[in-house]
Amino acid sequence: MPTARARSRKARPYHKGNVAEDLMEAASKLLKAGPVEDISVRRLTREVGVTPANFYNHFASLNDLLLNIAAEGFERRNAQAERIVARARGRRTALLEVAVMYADFALDNRELFRIMYGQIPNALSNERFRKATDGGMSIASRLIYGNNRHDVDNPSLSHRQNILAYAAAALVSGLCRNLVEDLYEFRSGKRSEIRSFVRDAVGAFIDGTAAGMFENEK
Repeated sequence: MPTARARSRKARPYHKGNVAEDLMEAASKLLKAGPVEDISVRRLTREVGVTPANFYNHFASLNDLLLNIAAEGFERRNAQAERIVARARGRRTALLEVAVMYADFALDNRELFRIMYGQIPNALSNERFRKATDGGMSIASRLIYGNNRHDVDNPSLSHRQNILAYAAAALVSGLCRNLVEDLYEFRSGKRSEIRSFVRDAVGAFIDGTAAGMFENEK
């Protein structure tokens, strides 16, 4: 005899337009519960109550779906970063708050963060993902330089004139990725200690502390 959950799933009416949303919602829940490697098209369609063939009516592949979820993650972080920038007193404070925000997000959404930062190859082929990451880089550029030097149409130029923003973004994402993988040890392990660590690390970059370590070699 079918379970109540199975009966509910079978009876649920599907209309064109909400299957993609439901598949993404199911994948997001699975990312909260376990590793991304445990997600498959078959499992997702079983969760939602549609056929695997129906999945491919909405997404080119499982990676395509996951990158759309990752893009959504970037879009929400970008919006959160914009709110931080709007209320912060100065770019230095804003950058530190954005870094801590990303650290909190990474620790609370480990599998999603992995997808956002390198878990899926050729991620920039997904247009929504590309636009979302470009948005994040534009915010980083404004935080470092006071204006947006990120040129989406000229990557080579952007790399030259926006290099400090790339470095800052790499520092923050690298710190967060290492936190996700538990590669740092903390005395208490409390979130407050981790936040202080992130602020200190990013603050050293902003203040040029590392540059002073090499002054005698010039």
